[in-house]
Amino acid sequence: MSNISLKHKIEAHWLKRAEASGLKPKSMAYRKAECEFFAGAMAAIEAADDRPREGNTMSSNVPAIWVINILTGRPVVEKKQ
Repeated sequence: MSNISLKHKIEAHWLKRAEASGLKPKSMAYRKAECEFFAGAMAAIEAADDRPREGNTMSSNVPAIWVINILTGRPVVEKKQ
């Protein structure tokens, strides 16, 4: 499975989960749950990548935009209108 395919599947799963949970986009509860969900997804991707890496680097399979958006307070993924 390609990194892009994995990224899209995880993002789609988040949107379904958020909707099923009744979370409202832009609410603090939504942001907190989104950060927790994607932190878990990144940890799982990181743990599954057994390729050798130098130093303390993150797996290239983890989409950098997820990390950047969480750190800057932006939504990781937005539902398409």
